[in-house]
Amino acid sequence: MSTHRAVEKALDILLAFTPNNKELGTIDVSKLMGFHQSTVSRLLHVLADKGFLRQNPGTRKFQLGPAAMHIGLAVKKSLQANLVPIAKPYMEALREDLNETIALEIFSGTNTVLAHLEKGSARINLAGNIGDILEGHAAAGAKAILAFSTKDVGARI
Repeated sequence: MSTHRAVEKALDILLAFTPNNKELGTIDVSKLMGFHQSTVSRLLHVLADKGFLRQNPGTRKFQLGPAAMHIGLAVKKSLQANLVPIAKPYMEALREDLNETIALEIFSGTNTVLAHLEKGSARINLAGNIGDILEGHAAAGAKAILAFSTKDVGARI
């Protein structure tokens, strides 16, 4: 297996644990991804050795590990330090004009990720937490992004 293809498979395996981080065994991942069990086993153990996965000693199944969490926290910190400060004044002004909750969603693949909320004072508010993955075909922000995206992006969603 080429190094390039091995990296792709390892990343696909990591993504198989999102968004719920459900425990998966070698056979589960093999069936889910369509990869040979020996390949999956080898990659699961490499990812566990590097801390991206952790293995439950009782079930022998895997879940995302601390290294995956550290990457997620780094992305969150980056958004909070770089993007949110730029968007926040505009979001606050829009919230004041509309008296509604304003959400900042970041387009990622076929979904959006909730990056920031400016809560309005209206009785009905958006429910959600920073970092929530929102369906690309259902979330309001995703629909707005799709409306101004290329036809290729729309077809992929």
